Amino acid sequence: MADLSFSKHSGLQDGTGDNSYMSYVHKYLSFSVIIASLRNLAQLLTYMPETFDVRTFREKGEKMLMERQEHGSTYRDIFSYLLSTDSDGGEKFTQKELNSNANLIIIAGSDTTSSTLTQAFRALAKEPRIFSKLQREIDELCSVMSKDKEITIDSIRNLEYLNAVVDEILRLYNPIPSGPHATTYPQGIEVEGVHIPGNVQVEMSHLVLMTDERYFPQGKSFIPERWTNERPELVRDRRAYIPFGYGAHSCVGKTLALHELRLVIARIVRTFDIQFGHSHDDVLFESEWKDYMAVKIGNLWARFLPRRLENIAA
Repeated sequence: MADLSFSKHSGLQDGTGDNSYMSYVHKYLSFSVIIASLRNLAQLLTYMPETFDVRTFREKGEKMLMERQEHGSTYRDIFSYLLSTDSDGGEKFTQKELNSNANLIIIAGSDTTSSTLTQAFRALAKEPRIFSKLQREIDELCSVMSKDKEITIDSIRNLEYLNAVVDEILRLYNPIPSGPHATTYPQGIEVEGVHIPGNVQVEMSHLVLMTDERYFPQGKSFIPERWTNERPELVRDRRAYIPFGYGAHSCVGKTLALHELRLVIARIVRTFDIQFGHSHDDVLFESEWKDYMAVKIGNLWARFLPRRLENIAA
């Protein structure tokens, strides 16, 4: 996200960067969830003294933004649009709004994807049948590709089972389990016969909705086949599937996130077999799961065993 947003190479993917930054992200989330949950008190809570970790997270994001602003329109990235003048109204974001967007982009675009990938590899390690089925689909794709060609976003776009695995991961292990807040209409609303007064803060949990047995039978089980024509009876109402939100509040990074998830999973599954490490404790992993607006998960101890691809049709 540093590259896409600020045209800055952070070095985290190649192991040369400072990975302590993500710890500040998690500690910031544990603070911001209080503000997000108590929206009516949010303005008051912003006057609370910042902890060292919260301040460090904020300052690092603002520093990256300042460095990006020095380059103006030199680079074509997310902030090249946010820094420009609005084509309709001629207005520009204030510096305060830009700072807020800088921190939001870092959280929304990095931690959510990494936690979802962790949950994906955990689910595949727990379900060898599903892992093998997915691996076969990817191997079959590679068997008709040139040996010098890599798996790309375009080449995997129509892989039915890969898409089903990703859809099921986002349903069962959504990185934003609580969902957004909203205010009821002044006249109030009716929800299944219950009247909720007007101007009240309400929240709809993505996790609760997308595991509800009324809409997804066996809702707490990881069954990718529900998204194929093998088990369509396991999806009774697709309207209940909203991993990226809905309507005007739908996640703006949806397409990017789906591309990342599909590409990383496909390349890893093609290259490695995945097993739990000897020290992995799945009960402990689940107990460390925390909803801090974006989910915080525990450590996944897994073994990625290189495959001998020369022995596989390709």
